Parts: sequence; C-alpha cells; structure tokens
Amino acid sequence: MEQAREELLTIIVEQMGCGFDEPGMEEMCGVKGETIVKVLEWIEDRWGGVEGYMRSELGFEEGDIRIIKENLSCG
Repeated sequence: MEQAREELLTIIVEQMGCGFDEPGMEEMCGVKGETIVKVLEWIEDRWGGVEGYMRSELGFEEGDIRIIKENLSCG
C-alpha cells in the first residue's frame, strides 16, 4: 500500500507542476480517504453534490462546470 501511495503522490506532484514545498501541498496529499468521503457526503447533503456547491457557493455557471469536467476527464 505504501509503495502505491508514493507512486501516486509522485504522479500528482508531476501533474500539478509543484512540489511539497508549496504551502498546503503535503497536507492535501496526506488526507485520509475516510475524511474525503465524509466531506463529500457533507457536500452532497448540503448542496446536492459538488456541482451544487460550485454553483451556489462559488458562483460557477453551467458552462464553467462543463469546461472543468471536460478538463478533468480522462478521455
């Protein structure tokens, strides 16, 4: 498991173009899976999902969300 974690962290750092010396990067990569799940459940309960949060709290419009989804898509 630890080997996979290190490999994934290396990939994330390479794709983001920054290292662990960036403020908050090490903490972000060290978040436990169960914490991420709880946050996503809270977002789902409160805003109906991440897209609802983006619209309501961050002011994104449908076109913005579509572009973000396209950019995050693997294919």
